[in-house]
Amino acid sequence: PTLGNSLLILMLRMLVVVPLMLVLAPMMHSRVWQDLQSLLDSVRPNATSGNAGSKRIFWLSIASGGFLFLSQLLIYLSIGQVAAGMGIALFFIYPLISGLLSWFLFRDRPTVLGFGASASICVGELLLLAGGVSTDAGISLGSTTGIASGIAFAIYVILTRSCAAKLHPVTFTLINFATMLLFCIISLMMPLPGNLSLQLDPTKLLELVLSAFVLGVMTLFSYVFNNLGIRKFGASRSAIIGATVPVLTVIFAGLIIQETLLIPQIIGVLLVTFGAAAFSLEKMRSPANPSKTAN
Repeated sequence: PTLGNSLLILMLRMLVVVPLMLVLAPMMHSRVWQDLQSLLDSVRPNATSGNAGSKRIFWLSIASGGFLFLSQLLIYLSIGQVAAGMGIALFFIYPLISGLLSWFLFRDRPTVLGFGASASICVGELLLLAGGVSTDAGISLGSTTGIASGIAFAIYVILTRSCAAKLHPVTFTLINFATMLLFCIISLMMPLPGNLSLQLDPTKLLELVLSAFVLGVMTLFSYVFNNLGIRKFGASRSAIIGATVPVLTVIFAGLIIQETLLIPQIIGVLLVTFGAAAFSLEKMRSPANPSKTAN
């Protein structure tokens, strides 16, 4: 689980995702190419002052793609050091961080339910960390990168919120995916120290490529189904369903790769899951003030 190997897996994944997204995007949003053209026109040297808003959205979209890239890279590093269920549960600190950022940036005061959700996630994270202290030599790196991944994803969520009212989600996602692929390529071109560089077994290269292809296809399926779920049930209800990811990861990791967690860690995963679901329930019960979201 080196930095170079994580970058390679992420790049192989995005090499599948980006071309497929280019095909699917016009089907999901007919004006996607017009949106992209308008954004590109806004950053040209001869752009008019009337394009200032589009220029800001373009750079915010690129920045969000950068934080999404950082989040994905860090979670790969995390699950290379700790159990997948633990890494994903640590990543789910992001609802707490994004809630705090929304409080400071958008003045979204948390409700009693929000405070309860925060407490549940905090206790769950502590149980995960305490339960793993003596189980793995790489626990410190794995735990740190898992939490850092959640923080980076929380910033991505805030940037997404800033662009949501002015850019279609399909266009925004396409920019994010393309930015991630670009960052992967640039990062792999940079020299890395020996212990962080690519360390591949040539006999496993075909297996790696095929696995990355499956990973990329599953990424697209996840995005498309999530998009359909939001249209059918709304963003908040879909997010409640999405909060089950830590529990599902533990189950599938146990079934597929025989990973196990200690009892305190399992309780921690459940508390994080309940906390993330409660955050989504809070948003569903307390719709945002239009005057705040407009900012």
